[in-house]
Parts: sequence; structure tokens; C-alpha cells
Amino acid sequence: MPDGNPRRIRVHLAVALLLVPGCLIAQVRPAPRTHLPIEDGTDMVFVRVPFGNGSSHTTVTQIASDRSGFLWFGTNDGLKRYDGYRIRDFKPDSNNRNSLSGLSVETVFQDRSGRLWVASDLTVDRYDPVLETFTHYPSDPATLEGPVHDVSQDRAGMIWIATAYGLTRIDPATGNKTRYLNNMTAVLRSTFEESDGTFWVVSKESLDIFERRTGQITQHIPLRDRAAESAGTSANPMVRLFQDHSGALWIASARDGLALVDRRKKRLQYFALATGSDPSFEPGVRAIYEDQQGALWVGTDGSGLFKLEPDRKKFVRYRNDPDDPESLSSDRVLALFEDQEGGIWAGTDGGGVVRFPSRPPPFRRYGQSHSHTDYVSSAYEDRRGNIWVGSKGAVNRIDRQTGRFTTYPLGGEQAGLSTSEVLSIVEDASGKLWFAAWGAGLHRFDPQTRAWRTYRHKADDPSSLGQDSVFSLLIDHLGRLWVGTENGLNVFDPKSERFQVYRVSALGSNRERAIAEDSRGMLWLATLYTGMHRFDPATGQFTVYRHSEEPGSLSNDAVTAICIDGSGTVWAGTEDGLNRFDPASGKFTAYYESDGLAGNTVSGIQEDRQGDLWVTTNNGLSHFHRRTNVFENFYRSDGVPSDLTSIWKGRTGEMFIGSFSGLISFLPDRVTQAQYVPAVVLTSLQLNDTPAAIGGESPLKQSISFTDSLTLSHQQRAFAFEFAALSYANPLETRYRYKLNGLETEWNEVDATQRLARYTTLAPGNYVFRVQGRINRGAWNEKGAGVNIRIMPPWWGTWWFRTACALTIGLMIWVTYRYRFRQVLGQLNTRFEERLSERTRIARELHDTLLQGFLSASMQLQVAVEQVPPDSPAKLLLGRVLQVMSEVIDEGRNALRGLRSSGSRTMDLELAFSRIPEESAVSVPIAFSVIVEGRRRPLRPAVRDEAYRIGREALLNAFRHSRASKIEVELEYAAKQLRILVRDNGCGVEPQVLRSGREGHWGLSGMRERAERIHARYRILSRPAAGTEIELSIPAHIAFEAQPPNSRPRWISRLYPRRAKQFEPQTESERDA
Repeated sequence: MPDGNPRRIRVHLAVALLLVPGCLIAQVRPAPRTHLPIEDGTDMVFVRVPFGNGSSHTTVTQIASDRSGFLWFGTNDGLKRYDGYRIRDFKPDSNNRNSLSGLSVETVFQDRSGRLWVASDLTVDRYDPVLETFTHYPSDPATLEGPVHDVSQDRAGMIWIATAYGLTRIDPATGNKTRYLNNMTAVLRSTFEESDGTFWVVSKESLDIFERRTGQITQHIPLRDRAAESAGTSANPMVRLFQDHSGALWIASARDGLALVDRRKKRLQYFALATGSDPSFEPGVRAIYEDQQGALWVGTDGSGLFKLEPDRKKFVRYRNDPDDPESLSSDRVLALFEDQEGGIWAGTDGGGVVRFPSRPPPFRRYGQSHSHTDYVSSAYEDRRGNIWVGSKGAVNRIDRQTGRFTTYPLGGEQAGLSTSEVLSIVEDASGKLWFAAWGAGLHRFDPQTRAWRTYRHKADDPSSLGQDSVFSLLIDHLGRLWVGTENGLNVFDPKSERFQVYRVSALGSNRERAIAEDSRGMLWLATLYTGMHRFDPATGQFTVYRHSEEPGSLSNDAVTAICIDGSGTVWAGTEDGLNRFDPASGKFTAYYESDGLAGNTVSGIQEDRQGDLWVTTNNGLSHFHRRTNVFENFYRSDGVPSDLTSIWKGRTGEMFIGSFSGLISFLPDRVTQAQYVPAVVLTSLQLNDTPAAIGGESPLKQSISFTDSLTLSHQQRAFAFEFAALSYANPLETRYRYKLNGLETEWNEVDATQRLARYTTLAPGNYVFRVQGRINRGAWNEKGAGVNIRIMPPWWGTWWFRTACALTIGLMIWVTYRYRFRQVLGQLNTRFEERLSERTRIARELHDTLLQGFLSASMQLQVAVEQVPPDSPAKLLLGRVLQVMSEVIDEGRNALRGLRSSGSRTMDLELAFSRIPEESAVSVPIAFSVIVEGRRRPLRPAVRDEAYRIGREALLNAFRHSRASKIEVELEYAAKQLRILVRDNGCGVEPQVLRSGREGHWGLSGMRERAERIHARYRILSRPAAGTEIELSIPAHIAFEAQPPNSRPRWISRLYPRRAKQFEPQTESERDA
């Protein structure tokens, strides 16, 4: 390895250049140029890529592709990335230190790691596609010693930079640089490593084998012999080596042209590319590339693009035609590249970049004549194999070998017919040709005698042609000529040369565009205004099929084409879809663009030998596979013009397509489409309708094409993804489907004009965006592209905020509830105190007045009874009165006891309920029981009082009115409630009584009102003869006394202190009562 001493290395190289190869130079002899046949090619369609406005966008010096599949164009206006739809510019930016260094790009090269090396002006940059940043090598551009002409990488991974005055090696792993300086006259142009490891250094004057280990040149081959050097110019701005698949080494020189390196003879074999008036002028070669078929493509400096066939025996040249937009855009071809689909890209000077297929398309395009054949309105192959092409005012016969046209004016040299279109051509049994002319009648031509005969409409002759605008012709199985005109169907009698006209008079003008015959001899007519007609020649009757709103009708009344396939199915092309007609059911099935048809306006239909259909439309050619019901479409980039007029089938199965730009022919069996599955990439991320930058505060930390996951803030929940399937053959015909998992369950399928998936105001959460693509109607790229998306909630939507809110709301509800509970409880206690005080007063008053009066009266009556003689009748009567008064006094005492009983907190409901049968005084024995469940707990006095009175009322009703044999009371002290259930097996209660109670009785309504006052649930279930159940459920926090103070948290006790009240009798009279 050299030690980097410039002086020492310069001496070594000078000695190598002047002494070592001296003997080799002496042996070089002038080599004559090899002349191979050169043909002008017309079989390619060049598709131009729009670069926008301005001439600075039209010079492409380099083309490369990265691992993702993007195409990169080096231009004199910066570096450009292309995804099939949009050009993205990379230019120097003084505010961005990681931007491109120079504006004029000389070299674009992808290394093994997938990074791009870009040489521009005096600098070299390495582009990182992940971060979309440029790293500058070296940091000091002056160390490169002049403009950079080439960047390459050897098999060891070293980067070699060829400059005007030397060679620099960079180790990508360490960034270390080693300089190899040639003498000042040896201007380096490029480097190249052969498949066997031989490393070449190419200067403007020679090819040199360079030994990288020693830094020595071991072999030297001059580009010119001495005589040529003295006679010609020394300028040679571009020299490159290229090795083809056979190992042959080619050199492309902008000064000397194309040559093959003969290493054995140590000389160059030049090829002659000059075809102009000055054979001595050889065009320079700017680009060279070998395609997948082994053809060598050579871009010249002003003479167009040359293709050297794989057998290396013939050149085919393609030139720019200013009048043909599908020709090469410029004759100065500066760069060549082949993509994964087999498309060749050519960068030009002044014409931007064009793409064309590496092999000739199966669609043969016949050259145009200068008079009539640009527009093809009809075509026909006669029995001799000649192709007759109809155009405006003439028919043209094509020589199949040369592609040349022979033009025959319609009707001979008659004047006034030059603008009439020939719309249909047929040949009769005698070999005569018939031509239908719009507005010029019917014409017969005899190829043997070249004699013409014209048939026109005559108003005074009913047996003449029905109308002069003739649209369609047909020779049926009987040899009859059928003529479709503007207003009817004509049949021609060759013996009398007269016409018979058939019309559907009720429909007016029909304009019969096409005629077809089925196996039964029925004629099917395509009319422009009145749908599809079926005509029976035997009866002269028409059957009309028109469009209607009914399902299964014709899709449109403007029928432009008719075809009857081998199975008898009738196919009708309309201005709105392709229709399949089933004669058995009389129903139509329509196919549209949404079903895969290239365009909705159909102009022609033909069946091939496989039973498939070929359909011309307003947007290309469709191949309809009958077995799978799948459309395969062909467009301008495939060699099919978009402005198709119709399609015709030749005698051997060859198809002919008419267009406004000439005639196209093809063999259906040879037309295939490569099933390429394109890679799908995300090309852009928009946040709130603004493109997202990389780095900084942006959520995008690297290129969206390499991003697997995104975390977006709440403010960034409105976003959009732009995507592209990296297929360049027909990018506008690529289909896409996308969905956002977590929001959508179905795919959204769109065309290439809607490559932006937009989502707005999404809820926080996790989502997965997925997108897939497919070419034409091929298979979907199941892998596609995708990104995981997490949308963060706003601060008010975070879990901790929601938890805090929930706790706060819960606490407020609890506080409010406790406050309301204390308030209700206070109201109940206040009401209880008031009622207790009132009842105590009433009990005292009753005891001191009424009860004492009754006692005094009873005592006096007792004295009176004792004084009455025993046998007196009054004694028995007074005894009865005394007994009644005694009972009244007892009931009064019981009532007073009841009024005072609620004042004690120790009253036992079980005991209280068990004494109620004594009050009922029923004479019939009744089984009565009180059942207690749960641990007894002290009740709040007000609640206990109301509960007792409800239960007492229910029991008294059961004892007095139910006629039951069994009555039960259940007391349940549950954790969440106090439940009292009174059940009997008596006669039950009538529904009407349950709803509104008995008139004059208030027991049921009173129980319900008491339950409402203590916020209890009151329920009564009863049916006649099925017994009655009365249930009272009181919530625990209302029914039971509060817990002891030491069982509650201290802060709750402070917030809600207990208030205990005792209601005990205080006076002697109260105790006596």
C-alpha cells in the first residue's frame, strides 16, 4: 500500500506511463472501424417523463435506482427522485448543512449498503436514504484535486473517486482517504473493476490497469493511435468502460465513439456509427448499457440511440422526430438504465428522460404516409394477404414486407370525395373489394383491373342505395352483401345490381355502425341511436333491444360494435360499457371500467382463436379472458395508442387496430404481460395538511419509507399518507387499496390519482395503516407498506387525569349523598320528635281526661250495679254496660301504651309483632309465627316506628279479613337492607282493591305513604284465593343505627359527628301510661 507521499507516487506513475508501456505503444497499429448494418427502428414507443417547466429540468446526466425501487436522476439542476408520479428535488441549501453540495450532478452511484454517492461540481456526497441527509466526502472539497468525474466501488467495498487530476480511495467504514496522483496531463474520467478483479483507470487518452496494492500501472492501452492524435482534437469529456454478459470489455468515448477492447492484441476495435453525408464524422458515445436480453444500448452525442443486437451483427437506430411525441425526445443521449420491469430509461440533453421497453412490443406499428394513413378508420386482410386500410378519402394497400403504403383515391380520381371516411371494407367471392364511405356511398374496386364502381342514392329510384352515408358492410353465408346506412339496412342483388331496403320506420334514424351474422343466419345490428337490433332475413322482421331502467337491459342505446363468439353469445359494445347478451333469457350483463375494462366507451370487439375477446376502448386495449372473466389492459406505454377507432381480425387470426396515429397489428398468442408485483412505499407524511419534516420536534425521526411506527400527539391526530407502487410501466393504471386497522375493517380501493389516505380527528389509541398495490388486474402486493400509529390523548384524556376526575366526582357524590342522608335523617328525627311529643301530649290528655273519666264512671256504675237487686232486669243490662266500659278502658290503655311505645329504642319488633294477634281478638285459631333472619341490629326510632305500623296494619288486615289459616312474619336483618315480609294463605285481595283500595278504608294507602316517608320499597303481591304477600325493604343506611365511633375513619367522624337522641318517658304520668 502506498505511503501517501505525493512526490514519490507521482514519480512512480510518471515512470509507469512513460517507460513501462513504451514497448506496448510501439506495437499499436491503426485499427479500421467495423461497419455493421444500421437500420432505423420504428417499433419503440418512448414515453416521456414530465419534469415541470424550464429548460434546466431537461438535461439528465445520470440514472440510478435504490434498494426501495425509487429512480434517481442526476441533472444540471440538482438530484431528483422519481416514484412514477412525482419528482422530488434535492438541491444545495445554505441553511441545511446536510443538503446536497453541488447543483450540477455528474455521477449517481449506489453502493452495497444501499447509500447513494453523488458527485456534483467539485464535491462528493453520500446520501443516507433512511435519514434523507447528505454526508460530504471529504470535508474539505479542495483535497479532491479538481472536478469529480466518476465514483465506483470495488469488491472489497472501497470507494474510488476519479477527478480531473487524480484518484482518491475512501474507506466507507472508517472514512480514511488515500490519494493516488497522476501526472497533470492524465485527466482521469472513470474507474472500472472487471468480474475477475482487474481494476482499470480510464483517462481521456488511455486505458490503464491499476494495481491497487502497489499503486502501479501494469498495462497501458491508448485510445487513439499517434496519427489520430495528431490529426484530431484532444477533448474527451467522457470515457467509460463496460463489461457485457460474455465478458467482453466495451469502451464508450465522447470523442472516439464505441470500441471493443482487445486485451490480447492490446488494441481497440472501433465500430462505425456514422450514417450521414460525412461518413468520416463519428458521433461520440455518452452512455452504454446491456439489457436483460443481451442487447447493447449505446447513447450517442447527437446521433440518437443505437441498439446492438445480442448477436452483435446489426445496429438499430432510434432518432428524435419533432412531429412524433412518441419518438426519442433528444438525439443526445447521456445516460442509460434498465429497471426491474425491463424498461430502459434514457437521460437526454434537452429532452429530459424517456422510458421504453427493452424488447420490441408485440404490437407492430406501420409507418405513416404523408397523405392519408395517420387516421385509420377501417382495415381488412384480403385472400392474397394484402392489408387494406381505410382513411379519409382513400384506401391504402400495405406491403407486409416493407410496411410501405400504396394509396388509391376513393372511387378513382373523382373530385369532392377527399374528406369521406372509409368506415368498412369487405371482399366478395369474386375477389372484388367493397368500401363503405361516410356521405359518399358504396364503392367497389377490382384489384385486377383497378376499376372502380360507385353506388349512390337516387331520390327517384327506390331500388338504389337507401342513403349515401354507409357505415357497415357484411357478406353473409349465402354471399349476399348487406349494407348498413344512416337510415336502414340494404341488401345488394349482384345480378340486377339493385338494392332492397329494410327499415324500422318507427325508430327514425338508426345509423347502423356494425353488422354481424350468427349461426342461424340472423343479422345483429349495432345502431348509434336506437340500441341493438336483430333482423331475420327470411321474414324481414326486426327485434329491437334498448336501454331501460329494468335490470338486465342494454347499458346504453349508443351501440358501436357487435361480435358473436363461438358459443353464440352476442357481445355489444356501447358508449357506456361492454354488454354480453344471452339470447335464451334475453338479458344483458354489462362490464365497465370498475370491472376492469380499459375504458367505458367501446369502439370494437373481436374474438381470438382461444375464445377470448379483444376490445378497443377510449382508453386503451382490453383482453377479456373468458374463462376467468378478467380484463388485461394495454396502454400507450405498451405500444397501443390511446385514440383507438376499432379492431378487425385477419384471416390467420392476426388483429388490426385503427387509431388516429396509424395502424397497429398483433398476434394475440404473442401478447403477454409480465406479472410484476411492485414494491409499495410510503412517500410522504402530512400532519394537519403540512408535510412532516424529519427530526427536531417532528414525530418523524427518519424517512417515512423506513418508518415502522409513529407516535402522534393529540394536536397531530389529523394526518395523511401518500404512497406509491414503484412500477414505471403504467403507473397511472396501478390500483391501490388501504385501510386503518382500529378504525376500518374494509379496504378502500382507489386508482393512481387518489394516492393520499387522509384521516382526521381520530380518537386516541393504537392504529395500523396498511396499503397494497397491484398492476393492471394482477396480484396484490400482500406485503405492501404499513406503519403502526399511536395517538396520545390530551392531558385531559390521560389515565391519571381521568382517574383523578373519577375520584373527585365520586368523592363529591359521596359527600353530597352523606349530606343529603344527614339532612333526610335529621328531618326524620325532627318529625319523629314532633310526633312523639304530640303523641305524648295526647296520651297524657287522654289519660288525664277520657280514660280517668271512664274509670270514674265505671267505678260509679259498679257501685250502682251492686245496689240493684239481683233479680232486677236492670242488673243484667247494667252488667253488660259495665263489661263494655271495662273493655273500652282496656283498649284505651292499649292505645295509650301504643302511643308511648315508640319512645323506647329497645322495642323488639319480633316481640311487638308477636303480640298483635292478642289485639285482633279473632275467634278462629290461626297458625302464626315470626321468623327472624340475621343478627339483630338497633333500628333508628323513626324508621322502627313506621316499619312497626306498616307491619301491624298488614297483620291486623290478615287476621281480620284474610280468612287465613296460616300467617307468617319474616324479619331479615341483611347487610344492605331490613326486610319485613307478611305472608298469609287466605282469600287474597281483589286487583281493583290493590290499585285503589276499598272505599272508606285507608290501610293500603297508609302503608304505602309510610313506606315513602322512610324511602323504603313497598311491594304487595296478591291474587284471589292465593294468599297475600306484603314486603317492605328499607336500605341499611336508613334503617339501622350508625356504627360505633371507633369503627369509622377519624376524618369521617370529624366531618359527620354522630348525634344520638333518647326518647324515654320522663314523667310519672308517662310511665303510668
